[in-house]
Amino acid sequence: MARALPKIEQELKTLSEQAEEVKQELHDRYVRYLEILGRSLKKHLPMVTYYICTQTYPDLFLNLSVRERQELQEKIREICNDGTKELTSALERAETLKLPSPSKDIRETILKKLPITEEQLKMLRERLFQSVKEEEAKTTKNDANTQEKQSKRSLNIFEEDDDNEEILEIKDDEDINDEDINDEDINDEDINEEDINDKSEDENQTQDPDHPIHLANFLKRVEKVLNDLLQDLSNRTNQLLQSSGILSTKFPPQVLEAAIEAEGSGSAVGNSPNTLNLLIEAENAKSSKDSTVMQVTAVRLRLGEIEFSEPALSAQRNRIRELGSKIKKLCKYYDKLKREKAISEAEIAWRSTWYEE
Repeated sequence: MARALPKIEQELKTLSEQAEEVKQELHDRYVRYLEILGRSLKKHLPMVTYYICTQTYPDLFLNLSVRERQELQEKIREICNDGTKELTSALERAETLKLPSPSKDIRETILKKLPITEEQLKMLRERLFQSVKEEEAKTTKNDANTQEKQSKRSLNIFEEDDDNEEILEIKDDEDINDEDINDEDINDEDINEEDINDKSEDENQTQDPDHPIHLANFLKRVEKVLNDLLQDLSNRTNQLLQSSGILSTKFPPQVLEAAIEAEGSGSAVGNSPNTLNLLIEAENAKSSKDSTVMQVTAVRLRLGEIEFSEPALSAQRNRIRELGSKIKKLCKYYDKLKREKAISEAEIAWRSTWYEE
């Protein structure tokens, strides 16, 4: 038998008051977090562009005139200032932001940004692997020739090299299959999770506006606004570096933007914080059949790496995580109380109409 209805309603009222307190504290923490993040951006974005210009591509930076260097640095400051201004309105934008639809496939979003079709992307991937294998084969052949001069067992050496080459080719094929399988598995899991989240959000917004799930959804929206902003600032900085001649212009900016958006699907994190290493195939202007694989180091701002080097920002993030855990507990307890309330009301409704014969 369920507990008394007045007691359950009182607990729901107390929980609602606690949720309001958490909401206010969450807002205050985010305001403080955004203030520190704005100051951090003005330090980390110039720092990562300094690294790319002086450590990764020093010769290209030296090719610029003094005026061109000053213009580049001034535009970097403008990007920093724009980012800081956008952070001040991040909470307001999060209030009205609509979370992505669960049926939206991230691969379709990325392909829309690319100036190529899915079939061309597959061919590009195959040619990248082929180029890497050809380079490895040349290295293996050179090593074999050197050993041949120093050893009389040339026949055995050539047989071993052939075996090694076959093993390498099988390994590459296995890697491709594993990546394809992992991508499908991850997408299926993401879609299922988003289905649940979207369903719960829609139901609670229309049926129960007092549910603490709104605080959890607000957290998701704020984090999406912040990550989208950092991605936009990264893209703008990379476009600036490309137009200034620091990054190669042999590939369109959309390729770099798509690679940044799909960072978790195989791109390599750079040696320096907030950078991204990419292998990009660039076609020869004279012959479309001839192409070269180039390694590109680009800007990729990440909240985690900025927080890691900023203790004050990290402290605010830890408190926000604690509030997120508290919100989850409030949601579970709210669902439990609503269930108890429904049972109690059902028992009362039954007794009000039941009579003994």
